[in-house]
Amino acid sequence: MAALDACDAFDPALGGLSSVAGFAFVADLAKAVPYGLDANSPKALEGGAGWIVQFHGERPQVRAGQSWIDEMCVYSHGEPAFVATGPVRDLKSGQFVRGYWPERPTLSLPPLQL
Repeated sequence: MAALDACDAFDPALGGLSSVAGFAFVADLAKAVPYGLDANSPKALEGGAGWIVQFHGERPQVRAGQSWIDEMCVYSHGEPAFVATGPVRDLKSGQFVRGYWPERPTLSLPPLQL
């Protein structure tokens, strides 16, 4: 539950739990590439175990001035890290600044079960 809380999965303004497409514990985040987390993701570089939350839909990243679609949150070492794994929209212009990553996930995270 700490991972879901830290990743804002309970926030109704961001879609709440219904926006969680997948949720899993991964023993070695450096090997999470098949789930869409690439080797350049900050938490993957740290290695170790962690939780991955896959969201569906558009979620604003106000500090970045962007809205990320189908983003992931990686919770490890007691901290969340958000990763843009889908298209990115500029909040000011509304235009897409990037499409899907070339390294699309080959595996899906299991659905959230509480």
